Amino acid sequence: MNIRVLIMTFVGIVLLSMNVRTCEKSPYDAYTKVFREYMLENFKLQVEQSTHYYFISNTFVCRGCVQRYLYMLNDFLDEVNGGDDITLITTVPYDVLSRLRSKICVLVDKQRNLDYENLDLNNLNLFVTKDGEIGNVRRFSTEDENEFRTALSEIMANRIVLGRS
Repeated sequence: MNIRVLIMTFVGIVLLSMNVRTCEKSPYDAYTKVFREYMLENFKLQVEQSTHYYFISNTFVCRGCVQRYLYMLNDFLDEVNGGDDITLITTVPYDVLSRLRSKICVLVDKQRNLDYENLDLNNLNLFVTKDGEIGNVRRFSTEDENEFRTALSEIMANRIVLGRS
């Protein structure tokens, strides 16, 4: 009888784990839910259905580091003729924002609600979305300039594949 209980317990655990796996579409499902609600509540916007790149920075960051990344983003946008598929969301009014506004969508969260969202934000973050879902998250700390350049190159490569550049 102990073997029977053991087998039934094992079968139950296997079925439960299969059910949990099928419910999760992506490791970013929780972020997607929070991000969708944040965008709707704060900007009255939906997360884009086409491939879209959201650069996100909240208040609790190394401002000089983020400013440097934003200047790099600005230079990148000059090279690739803008970015209708890129949005910057920030709580801090950086100097470079005036330059970026003519090239991408810039959303400034003046209420700083972003600071309280459960999105595990770093200095600068990149959320890549498609079909309204977050498919990839990249976080850039103070020393990630090469990784940031790589991310910008990947955006360019993806645009070429999609025929957007």
